[in-house]
Amino acid sequence: MFDTSGLNALLDDPDSGTLVEGIKAGYRVRLCGSSVDEILGTTDDVRRNRLLDLCCKLLAVGTCSWPFNWIVEKQIASFDRSAEFDWKDLDVESAEYQEEISRARP
Repeated sequence: MFDTSGLNALLDDPDSGTLVEGIKAGYRVRLCGSSVDEILGTTDDVRRNRLLDLCCKLLAVGTCSWPFNWIVEKQIASFDRSAEFDWKDLDVESAEYQEEISRARP
């Protein structure tokens, strides 16, 4: 799972392209919704667009998850609904965040 600082470091690395291809070749990536929110809030248009492009490249082999606080809220609600709550069964993927990344790109 990448957080915003990891995405920024990856973008700024001189070997970013090679690293991204290596990640795509051997890993499944998850981007946290909180990181997507931070990227969307980046005031520098050029930087934001470069970060969004990076996210799209990584999402070729991954997904987005809800922000951490939403996941905790979903866990609590699921636990309240069933005494047989199993946290591994909770769906944390967020197609909405993936769609937002696509929409936000120029």
